[in-house]
This record gives sequence, structure tokens and C-alpha cells, in this order.
Amino acid sequence: MKKANKILSIILAILMVISIIPITASAASEGKAGDSIYWSIKNGVLYFSGSGEMYSYTSSNAPWRYYKDSIKEISLNDRITTIGEYAFYNLNITKVEIPEGIRKIGTCAFANCTSLSEVVIRNSKIFGCRAKAGLNLLLPIHKHISQLYSNLLL
Repeated sequence: MKKANKILSIILAILMVISIIPITASAASEGKAGDSIYWSIKNGVLYFSGSGEMYSYTSSNAPWRYYKDSIKEISLNDRITTIGEYAFYNLNITKVEIPEGIRKIGTCAFANCTSLSEVVIRNSKIFGCRAKAGLNLLLPIHKHISQLYSNLLL
């Protein structure tokens, strides 16, 4: 009986030690953003490579959301054709260039990007319902870009 109590005491002690050790989950700094699209973060830039359509997200499940305060720019490959819904929601980005290959911007893709001050659009044939959500904040800053975006809505 004493031996069983001793073993139980050791097991309980180990469990107590394990329970006080902080468990930290590290967010991935790279991954998939579409069937053939990959993302990575380096030096404050969120890079997208590959081709095709980007996945759509909700306001709380884009995998790079954990880096929202450190991402300042977005770099999209010209072979990407669609920016997914809520893709960049609530990021503290200051600059984005939308390449010529982009044909559609998903709903609220740039919503709550209040630090966004520089947008370059290389394609005048972008479409998407409410695609400019979030970019309409740029009107006082970049009047011409916002007017162009207004013309792109369906």
C-alpha cells in the first residue's frame, strides 16, 4: 500500500509540474491561401505566391491574423486572380499593390484596415460586390483611387 501511495504521489507531482508550465502555441508564419497559392511573412511584408483564386475567410479566421500588428505591406503575385473575402480584414497594413492579374476582390477584403494609406491598382477591370469595403476610408487621402474603386463595383 505504501508503494502504491508513493507512485500515486509521484504521478500527482509530475502532473502538477506539467500544469504550471506555460503552453505556447506559435502561429504559423507561412501556409496555403488557395489551392495553388502560398503565403509567408518576412520583414513586415505578407507575401503571396502561386496562382489562381485565394481562399475566402471570415473576419476572424485568416491564418495571418496573428501578425496583424506587424504586417505593413502586402505583396501579391501577378498570377493570383482573386483576393478572398475578409482576406486582409483588420490588418495594420499601410500599403498594398493590386497586380494586373487580380480580377475580383472579395467582400470586405480590406475592411477595418484603418492604417492603409497607399493603394496601387494595376487593373481597371476588377469587380466584386462591396469589394471596396475598407478602402472607402481612403477618400480624403487618395481621392482618385477611391473614385476608381467606386467605378469598379457592380
